[in-house]
Order: sequence, then structure tokens, then C-alpha cells
Amino acid sequence: MKLDIKNKLVSALDKLNKAPLKPQRFFGLRTMILRGIFHQAELGNVNISVLHKCDQQVRCKVRQRLSLPSDAPN
Repeated sequence: MKLDIKNKLVSALDKLNKAPLKPQRFFGLRTMILRGIFHQAELGNVNISVLHKCDQQVRCKVRQRLSLPSDAPN
């Protein structure tokens, strides 16, 4: 069974962005979404390229949420 971690991450990030609890979004990202994705990645057969794409996706969503410019360092 091939896990589709990237699509699960994207849908979870979209749901989190639509959540009414704005101050708790990063807490939810850190505690619920990322831990679940890490758990699935450890148990499944996931390439490093998929993990890199997931990392880029999370960084992009956090930048959008914080309204950071694109040239700001990580």
C-alpha cells in the first residue's frame, strides 16, 4: 500500500487555514498534523523527495499565514 502523504498534508493544511481558531493554528500544525505525517512516514515507504516536497509545502503555508516576504530567511 503506497501512502500519499503529500496529498494528506495539503488537505490538512487547507483545513487548518480555514479553521476559526486563529491563534491555535500553529499549535495544531505542530501537534496534530506534523506528528501524524511523521508517524506515517516512519511506518511507510516514503522517498526523501516526497519528504522534501512536504517540507516546502509546510514552509510555504507558514509564510503565507505570517505574511512574510518571499526573500525572508527560514
